[in-house]
Amino acid sequence: FTLEAAEAVVADPPVDATDVLTLVIALVRKSLVVADADGSRRRYRLLESMREFSWQRLATAGELASRRDRHRDWVLARMREAAVGLGCSVVPTWLDVLDDDLPNIEAALDWSMTSAAGAAEALPVIRGLERYWMARGVRRAHGVRWSAAAAHKAIGLPASARIEALLGAVLLVIWSDLQAARTLAREADRLADTSADALGRAYADLASAWVHLFGGDPDERSE
Repeated sequence: FTLEAAEAVVADPPVDATDVLTLVIALVRKSLVVADADGSRRRYRLLESMREFSWQRLATAGELASRRDRHRDWVLARMREAAVGLGCSVVPTWLDVLDDDLPNIEAALDWSMTSAAGAAEALPVIRGLERYWMARGVRRAHGVRWSAAAAHKAIGLPASARIEALLGAVLLVIWSDLQAARTLAREADRLADTSADALGRAYADLASAWVHLFGGDPDERSE
């Protein structure tokens, strides 16, 4: 994690944001937190024993959910910032930043999927990182996983938004796993069948058409 991340999650009376650096330095000096430097970038990581101890203390204090909320909020804001950056000339920098924070992204999205409201908030952010999932091929599985999970969980969103996420997942995975793409397309088709959303139906038909194009499956829609 970065100092900025720690400030966003930790700072809360009686701990002020300006106190966080002092606290982190003290933990580094006690070898409870490890400082990693890569050029001008400095990140910190907890030892596994410290992580488990901290997790237990937060749970005992009844603060685990609220701190996970704050962590999720910071990560989603960072992802939105990255989505904007990926559309500019600093793409390589943002790709590296997202790679560094991928474990945080995974943890934040995992927490988001525990509620329909959380999934609804996360879904457009996941879609916004499409360039990242595509640019870093090894990350496509992450994009597929979270797009599908959010589409399933975000029941408060219009069907078209959820089906569009499934279409995005199809396009991410179709190059490497046609069977997975077929499964996602069928899920989009099922969701479109249960709604009266014309745009959602168009997205579902497009997902099926892509699968048909790649696999020549006569059972898939080709319109």
